Amino acid sequence: MSKLLDLLDNGEQFTQQFFLPINLGALHIYYSALPFTPEYHLLRQVYHHELGCVKVFSGLPQGWNPWLFSMHGHSDFVKSVAFSPDGSYIVSSSCDKTVRIWDANTGLHLTTLKGHSISVYSVTISPDGSHIASASADKTVQIWGTKTGIHLATLEGHLDCVTSVAFSPDGSCIASGS
Repeated sequence: MSKLLDLLDNGEQFTQQFFLPINLGALHIYYSALPFTPEYHLLRQVYHHELGCVKVFSGLPQGWNPWLFSMHGHSDFVKSVAFSPDGSYIVSSSCDKTVRIWDANTGLHLTTLKGHSISVYSVTISPDGSHIASASADKTVQIWGTKTGIHLATLEGHLDCVTSVAFSPDGSCIASGS
């Protein structure tokens, strides 16, 4: 099932990137789109033998334009997103009670963090990229390890929904708003 979802995500990225030439005619898929698709892309891997006379020997993109990604996976409204300090991944929070980590270069889902019992309103990443903090309607802030996805701590004390969370510039403190 995961392979099918990856293929559908790849197909959506491909269509968004090359909509104009494909709209002109079906053969443009083979002559104006697939030759310029990143090598790791599933559609290129499946149909590379179909490329016929057009081959690109250098200058292929390493990835898709990140502005074209449409990441699917949350089952309810997305409330917050944040880029990692190095720009390699994106974290999102949702009313589906989860936090998701995405690859910023491919748009693919990496992992889902579960631990909140109600909507997650805000998410942030520590300045060194090692921790994620999420704020929820369950009146808590959860701390996660970025690389492992392991839940590290639950911060309690708010009397109502926690709607905002932020790390201090040096990463030593967390501020939350309720």
